[in-house]
Amino acid sequence: MPRPRFAFVLLVSLCIATAAWSQAQSPAEAEYQALVARVKGGDLSVDFGRMRTLYTETGAYDPYGTAAQDASKAEHMARTGDHRAGLELANRVLATYYVSLAAPLPSPTASSATSSAKPSTHASGPG
Repeated sequence: MPRPRFAFVLLVSLCIATAAWSQAQSPAEAEYQALVARVKGGDLSVDFGRMRTLYTETGAYDPYGTAAQDASKAEHMARTGDHRAGLELANRVLATYYVSLAAPLPSPTASSATSSAKPSTHASGPG
């Protein structure tokens, strides 16, 4: 009965190939994970705009899923004084959802205008 054996070998091969394919990270996923590791290590010089963009290209991206909802709940708990529960929930969220897509990105135009602006020589307030 070679057919059942062939089918079994084919099925096992497909399972192994699928598992290997799902384990492979995309370049965006790898770069995102590297940026997360840098931030967790205390490096705040990373490009957070790039990090947020990369997050949208990962398999974990689910903007309306549980993690996003829990992030909002944790923020609400912190604002209403339930700090301990809010911190516990925030730590669980940060295990998978490390960037807030709702946070505003700085405008490149505003950023360059601010950095090149010269201090005012005018006195402030009524003269």
